[in-house]
Amino acid sequence: MRTVLVGAGLAAALIAGVLLADTLADNPGGDQTDGAAPVDVAEVGDSLALGQGGLTDQADPSVPEPLPEATLAGFDGGPQVALSSYRGSPLIVNFWATWCAPCVAEMPALQTVSEQLRGDVALLGVNYQDAPSNAATFVHDLGITYDLATDADGSYLEQKIRGYGMPTTLLVDPDGTIVYRHTGPLTVEELRSLLTERLGVRPLDQPTVTPSGEPAADGRSEPTGGRQNGPLR
Repeated sequence: MRTVLVGAGLAAALIAGVLLADTLADNPGGDQTDGAAPVDVAEVGDSLALGQGGLTDQADPSVPEPLPEATLAGFDGGPQVALSSYRGSPLIVNFWATWCAPCVAEMPALQTVSEQLRGDVALLGVNYQDAPSNAATFVHDLGITYDLATDADGSYLEQKIRGYGMPTTLLVDPDGTIVYRHTGPLTVEELRSLLTERLGVRPLDQPTVTPSGEPAADGRSEPTGGRQNGPLR
């Protein structure tokens, strides 16, 4: 399992490197999107610190607070995503971008945990101030199947969430309360541990469905396919 994850992480990082090189070639001035202001970032440990104004008031990661209401733009031309539609189910919200190397390295772990959750917890990846074509290509090449949305101008992460760095991951309970936030990449083991500790959810280690697609003994069934946009319902 570790060998597969490491290999996937290296492959993802390689893809991101190519995409980043293409972006820099197309945008020598440093613009990350087709209209958004360039992102001022600095490497801080294993994460990228956001350098724009208004981010100094970092939220306490362990103090519960409501997930700010918003309807985010769809990813790659998909439908808009209303965060309120996830109410009633635990939710993981992960902010990422292809120009963020720690984000890219983390995404295979998110995909793995998403598959292990079997719909018990929704996972929403929010693409932050990114070049749309780069993000869409990366998602396709990596085989991401969990829900996706877009924060093109960065206002949701910066002003509503008060994000401090990238990637940022929020754990949200069924009532819509952020019970924990994490800045920096997470491994499969770390994310599984946080889900159990903070949301009381224990992801499965193995698929629980027969090869024919019939529900397994625990009553769960194999998803017929992931969706890249919209809430899991």
